[in-house]
Amino acid sequence: QAGDIAKAAPAGYKFKAIKPDVKAGDKVDDGTVITLTYEKNEADTVEVGYTVKHVIEGETEAFKTVTAEKQSVWAGGDKKATVQAGDIAKAAPAGYKFKAIDPNVKAGDKVANGTVITLTYEKDAAATVEVSYTVKHVIEGETEAFNTVTSAKQTVWAGGDKKAEVQTSEEE
Repeated sequence: QAGDIAKAAPAGYKFKAIKPDVKAGDKVDDGTVITLTYEKNEADTVEVGYTVKHVIEGETEAFKTVTAEKQSVWAGGDKKATVQAGDIAKAAPAGYKFKAIDPNVKAGDKVANGTVITLTYEKDAAATVEVSYTVKHVIEGETEAFNTVTSAKQTVWAGGDKKAEVQTSEEE
């Protein structure tokens, strides 16, 4: 029947041989088994990849997105990308700390093509910085201050605006 011996190599393989050596139109004995053999074709590859998103817990938009470099893998295999360490490096913004990675992968793990890996960060209340300000008292027309006072250090959350709150003295 037409097409019975058509070479139909699965992905990642190529036709190697036919036994017995027959072609369309040849006649064979009743019950003959015609075997088409295929061999691995390393040159038959597909491109795979994944995306890494960095998000702050409770927010919908990623503050950083990494599209992994496409990887060429054998077409007859699992068609999965290998996670690279640099792609999933933690990138917590000031005032935040790493919370979770989903799916829970590490460098060297394999993920399905198109997988989105999400690194989530949560507020780190312990992440603080000290801020201060300086007050200069200057007489109009003078260039030098007659009194300069630096405020006491104030501790603020590192993820905030990092601004000192202006204080007044009782003398004013």
